[in-house]
Order: sequence, then structure tokens, then C-alpha cells
Amino acid sequence: SLQAEDCQVVGNVEVGIAAGHEGTTVHLSNVEVRETYRATEYTAAMGLSCQERGHLTASDVVVNQTEGPGLFATSGGTMSCTGCDLSDNAFAGALVWGGGILDLSDTTISGTIPDANEGGGFGIYASDRGAMVQPTSLLLDNTTIENQPYAAVWLDGDGEYSIRNSTLGGGYGEVIEHFDGSTNTLHGDGVVAMNGVERLWLENNVIQDAIRAGVLLDGSSAQLSGNSYTNNATDLVWQDCEGVEEPIGLDEVPDYDDRCSASTLPVAPLEFNLFLEDAEIAE
Repeated sequence: SLQAEDCQVVGNVEVGIAAGHEGTTVHLSNVEVRETYRATEYTAAMGLSCQERGHLTASDVVVNQTEGPGLFATSGGTMSCTGCDLSDNAFAGALVWGGGILDLSDTTISGTIPDANEGGGFGIYASDRGAMVQPTSLLLDNTTIENQPYAAVWLDGDGEYSIRNSTLGGGYGEVIEHFDGSTNTLHGDGVVAMNGVERLWLENNVIQDAIRAGVLLDGSSAQLSGNSYTNNATDLVWQDCEGVEEPIGLDEVPDYDDRCSASTLPVAPLEFNLFLEDAEIAE
């Protein structure tokens, strides 16, 4: 086990602090993890990493300026972060996939930028890809996510996702230039769920400032209650691509589009990490 308090972890390569393998526990309090760099131009870095059924808990932790995700949980790793500040990281402020468990509360995620290799720019990216023993799990409570090009929360594939009492600022989008000189802006959603997400609970959130959709359910469903929508181009869109159940908790079915994603968003290996390749949702 490792217990660290009132520490700075600065200027490391590949990972700032890692917890790996069953029986490993890491407890962090008032720790700063800054400027974690990639090992080569083809890899990515992670601020905090938890894998292989390790356990990492953090409170009042700052993770910023990572050349990759600020937080990374996979393969049964359990990570919780309370009162944390995740800013100016790359690809995602926090990434959980492959059966990882991530629990965030009283946390701020801001200023996430695209990764130099893999693009993106999510507040949180969660995926069930690669999950073997247990589903990927994301628990989000009283958290603010803002100022990123893609969605505040992007969910890919069936898992267990609970988002409550949070403020989710839609992305500012990505401007695409075409050969004829015209441009259009893609992404910029609040919450995106795609590829068969069914166990998604959205409760008592403020979903705002999305240049596209506050909530986009693409071949996915959700249970929604008590959410408020402010200054979104469209508050909620449901794309019934695979015949999934209607969203629960609405007085009427939301704006409907029966077209599915143009891409299944393939996953690319990146050393011992896996990251989503940049891809688009069909308009």
C-alpha cells in the first residue's frame, strides 16, 4: 500500500502515480500530479492510473497538464476521486474502460484538449470495450465538466453509468474545413451514449451550452429525471438505431432520428493504453 499526503509529483514520463494488481491500494490526499509526459511521440501519458484490480482513492487532488488522460481506470481497477481538480489534460480528463470502475464526486474537469495522436477532447470517456469479468462502471455526483471540444461525457457500449447532481457543459465543437472552402462544426454535445448503452441514469443534472445536443442517445437509452437544459442547440435527441427501448422518464419521446453512427469508433492500441480513434457521428 501507498499513502501520500501534501505531495507534488511533477514532470514524470508515462504515468504520475500508478496502482496495479489485486491487493494494491493507494490513498492520496492533497497531492498535485502535474506535467506528465508521453515517452515517445506515439504513446500517451496518464496522471493517475489504476489497473488489474488495484484500488486508488484520492481526495483534494490536482491532476493537470498530462499528455493523455488525467485519470485512467481499466481491467477491474477501482478509482475514486473526491474534491479533485482535473484540468488541461489530453484526450479525456478521465477515462474508464475494459471493466474499470471510476467514482467521481465534488470534482471539476475543465480545459481538456485533443490528444496529439488520438484526437478527442472529452471531459469523461467511458467504454465497455474489453470488459471481460465485470462491466465498466462510472459514478458521477456533484461534478462540473466544462470547456472541452467533444462531449462532457461520452459513453461507448453497454456498461453501468450513473450521472447525478452535476453540471455538464457541452463542448465547443471542432471546426471542419472542406475542400470547397466551407466549414461546419462537429461534436460539442453534453452527453453522448452510443453503441447499445442501456444502463444509464441521468438525474438532477444541469446540461448546458451544447452547440449540438444536450443529450444524444445514439442506438442507446437512458432513464432521465429532474434534469434541466439551458442554452443547447437541441436538448435531447434519440436515434433508435438498433431498436432499443425509449428513454424513460420523459413526458414525450424526444426529437427522433433513425440514422445510426457513420462509424463504430474503432479502438487503437497505444502501448499499454487503448484510446478511441477520432471519428464522427453522422448528422
